[in-house]
Amino acid sequence: MNAAYVLKLVVGALAVIASVNGWSQTSEPGNPSRSTGIGPNTVRGTASAANRALRKQLYAALAKRSEIDAGSISITAKDGIVTVNGTVPDAEQLDEVTSIVKSVQGVVSVVNRLTIQRPLSQ
Repeated sequence: MNAAYVLKLVVGALAVIASVNGWSQTSEPGNPSRSTGIGPNTVRGTASAANRALRKQLYAALAKRSEIDAGSISITAKDGIVTVNGTVPDAEQLDEVTSIVKSVQGVVSVVNRLTIQRPLSQ
């Protein structure tokens, strides 16, 4: 019984030492008291603002073309990669929307997921 009691004390003491040692460690990059204002949230906010601005430019470019119904088209932009979703009435507009989107400054590539809207009778 004495050996079991001593073993429990040793294991308990080691657990306490390990937890105290692990608890006392700090990391400089995660220290909020020394924030420089530059970090993941700042960069993410800037990127989000740039993506929103690009989307506005794309919708404005499509709105200039009266033959394109931009109301049935949705656009997402992330780091210059633009994804276009929605429907258009004919195949000619598929290519036209893609060329309009590519012509906007800041667009790196276009993922065209547009489909041709079929009449209900078909």
